[in-house]
Amino acid sequence: MEKSEKLRWIAAVLVGCVILGISLYNGTRKTLPQVGENTLPQSELNVIYVSGAVNHPGVVKLSGGLRMIDAINAAGGLSPEADASKINLAQAVKDGMQILVPAQGKVAAEAAGTSAILDGQGKGSKININSAGKQELDQLPGVGAAMADRIIEYRNNHGGFRNVEELKKVNGIGEAKFEKIKDKISL
Repeated sequence: MEKSEKLRWIAAVLVGCVILGISLYNGTRKTLPQVGENTLPQSELNVIYVSGAVNHPGVVKLSGGLRMIDAINAAGGLSPEADASKINLAQAVKDGMQILVPAQGKVAAEAAGTSAILDGQGKGSKININSAGKQELDQLPGVGAAMADRIIEYRNNHGGFRNVEELKKVNGIGEAKFEKIKDKISL
């Protein structure tokens, strides 16, 4: 066998190995599911109902660990009349949650409660301590502007409240104050 034939044969084998390696790499590489994609097992999906001032209201399916902004984007994004300042776009979503995006100029009560987030039963009269703004928290009995700031600071520093009783860890909220507001708050 001539030297040039031998080199061609070696080059062909090398090219074949490179192509095989690329094919194997691409075939075994995992891809991450996109927001709203239904590739996860049912147990890992959160089913969220997004309504109000969004472009495509309806039920969306999201993987765990996502935020309200992801659910809203899966519903086509905010419509031009949406008032995003009334909701916490960074709040984590939970399975069965309803997100009601209010339109500009709507009173909070018209937007299904002051938090604009409904529980699975469609109730929205409680203030969601994980998403409410300063003005909403200030409406709670015994909670003024300074206390509302401390609640928001605690929530931001601890990644939100895991249960309503955790509110007692906020400086200035003791058992008596908690008893006055516990029936007016939710997560």
